[in-house]
Amino acid sequence: MRPLVSAVVVAGLIAAIDAAAGSRLVLIGALTAAPVIATASGRARHVLLASLWAVGLSVALGPIDGVWRSWEHAAFLGAVIVVSIVSTTATAVLELALRSRSHALSEDHR
Repeated sequence: MRPLVSAVVVAGLIAAIDAAAGSRLVLIGALTAAPVIATASGRARHVLLASLWAVGLSVALGPIDGVWRSWEHAAFLGAVIVVSIVSTTATAVLELALRSRSHALSEDHR
């Protein structure tokens, strides 16, 4: 659970700094860190939750940064979405592989 909490806190801090800076600084792309940090949990559900948090913050920061509905906002949002999808999928595949390996090992000892 710690990687999920870390991911949520880091994304929240990035969003807070971004919001405080207003349109002078756009940190939406840095929110890709949240799903990447959550992969350390090894749980696809945790990565998905961190991803949803990061995407939600990315959408919310658009108007604050003055990039709402612009190509710049679309690019940053797209990056967060792509990293979220890749992180969640990779973690799910790894989780399934480890689960099936563990199951196979337990059957060998029967």
